[in-house]
Amino acid sequence: RRFLATGKSIGCLGTTLGAVAFAAVNEDIAWIGKFNMAATEMDVLNFSNGQVLKSLSDGTINNVDTQGYIFLKKQIGIDGSYFDDSHTAVAITSDYAYIENNRTINKATRGLRSFLLPQLASRILVNADGTLTEDLIAFYETLCSRALEVMQRNSEISAFSIVINPAQNVLSTSELIINVSIVPVGVARTITVNIGF
Repeated sequence: RRFLATGKSIGCLGTTLGAVAFAAVNEDIAWIGKFNMAATEMDVLNFSNGQVLKSLSDGTINNVDTQGYIFLKKQIGIDGSYFDDSHTAVAITSDYAYIENNRTINKATRGLRSFLLPQLASRILVNADGTLTEDLIAFYETLCSRALEVMQRNSEISAFSIVINPAQNVLSTSELIINVSIVPVGVARTITVNIGF
């Protein structure tokens, strides 16, 4: 409405940021059961160019979604306004294609850093052949696990693994490499029901 009256529009960026702040790190803001954005200004939906959402075809709306825009839309059978998805400005095939994936990996990174930072420039004992000792590997695996177990308990990640190659040459590189893999929590972006007689 504002665009038609003034030629200027106010998008839903503030609403989007509020939803992201309210969400757990692993939650998609398009979750219908949790994120109804309908309020005084979010019940009648228009695009920022003044086009009324309900006047557009499903194909046009799906095309806008496919382009990676975040916008509010209506769902048949339920009142309210809901986000189409939580896209980010990267290819849909990327691990970082959605806000919740970025927030999850960032939280894991911060947690790992907080446990590992006190060990920076600490001594590393090695075996006679220069390989890392089992005790050292277990120590660093435990530090990393402590950061990620909290996220797993809070259902922010599904699983994780930590691998430290004992043959890495820390004596010559002064670098300890720890490989951490995280299995994110899935999101039911589509629910398909096969029904028949």
